[in-house]
Amino acid sequence: QKISQYLFSSSARIATPYQDHGKSKSAASVIGAVDYYTSDFGTLHIVPNRFQRERDVHVLDTKHWEMQFLDGYQSTKMAKNSDGDSYMMTVDATLCSKNEAASGIVADIDSSLAMVA
Repeated sequence: QKISQYLFSSSARIATPYQDHGKSKSAASVIGAVDYYTSDFGTLHIVPNRFQRERDVHVLDTKHWEMQFLDGYQSTKMAKNSDGDSYMMTVDATLCSKNEAASGIVADIDSSLAMVA
C-alpha cells in the first residue's frame, strides 16, 4: 500500500493505475495496488512482506537463490492411534544465495519526498 500511495501520489506521479500484464493488449483494468513496476532494469515484481520494516525495500533476483538440503526428506513411522498408520516427514533445508551481489536493500526510504528525475 505504501508503494502504491507513493507511486500514485500527485507530487510523484510516475505510474498509471492500470495493469495489463498477462492480459490482451486492447484491455486494461484499474487496480488499487502496484504489483509490477517496469523500470530501466526490466519488470520488477513487488511482493508485500509483513516481517520487514516499512521504510526498507529488499531487491532479490530469485534466479540467484536456491534451496539446499542437508539430509533430504525422511519419513518416520509414528505411534499407532487408530486403524490407520501415521508418519512424520522431516527435512533439513535452507535458502542459499548463489550470488550475493545479485540482491540488495534500499534502506530508510522517506516516502514523504517526491521522486525527481
